[in-house]
Amino acid sequence: MTEPATFQLEVDRHHAILTLLPGLNRIPWADIESVGAKVVASVQELQSPKVLVDLTPLDYMGSAQVALIVRVFKTVKQKQGTLAVCCQHPVVQEVLTLAGLNKIWAIVRTREEGLDRLGIRLAGQAPPAHSAWPTWSGLVLAVVAAILLTIGVLNVTGLPAGTLIGLSLALAAVAFGLGLSVVLNAAGIQRSLGVATLVAGVGLLLGGVYSLAAKAATSTPVAEVPLPPDPPPSPAMPAPASVKPGSSPATATVKPGRE
Repeated sequence: MTEPATFQLEVDRHHAILTLLPGLNRIPWADIESVGAKVVASVQELQSPKVLVDLTPLDYMGSAQVALIVRVFKTVKQKQGTLAVCCQHPVVQEVLTLAGLNKIWAIVRTREEGLDRLGIRLAGQAPPAHSAWPTWSGLVLAVVAAILLTIGVLNVTGLPAGTLIGLSLALAAVAFGLGLSVVLNAAGIQRSLGVATLVAGVGLLLGGVYSLAAKAATSTPVAEVPLPPDPPPSPAMPAPASVKPGSSPATATVKPGRE
């Protein structure tokens, strides 16, 4: 008699997908322990493993199956990895909830959700579509920020230059954040545009800060150094005394204003 299939294990370089099959509910505890040993040995060979446990084929799960998953989870945790569980049957979900495991594991309904939660991309699987609005919004904000910065630096309008440059800095910061998000999450042409937005945001931020510093330096008034007061006029010196011939200086007659 052919033994029922109990599990499937798909192992890649950094992740593993463990699917528990209904046959696992019909084998003795010792055989379940053997299954757990095989799975743990495979997970231990992975570096920071990402493990998805697929319970969608099950309509019932006992304590032995729960103990198997807990054993795998402990191994994943020791290897500093992550684990997610996907299940759809309400009985299986109730077992996990009663055991309090829904507070420890990420539990989703489909395998695709589980793979996405773990960041696993299978061979030949297309990357998830990324919304285009952050890409174009970041580019538009970068262009508007550049225009405001140019107007503020050239001072061609009656608006305060500091206000225009400050608004340019705010828009450049938002453009930088959107560009970074696109670079991290998108691919292809969108990622290239995200890099351009990121670089433009950095340039505009640096240019705006420099412009504000230059405006502040040129608008600072120069303190006037007070000049010392003019010296008071010197008192008039008396005219020298005239001395008659034959007289001594002690008895000389002083004639003011004449020699």
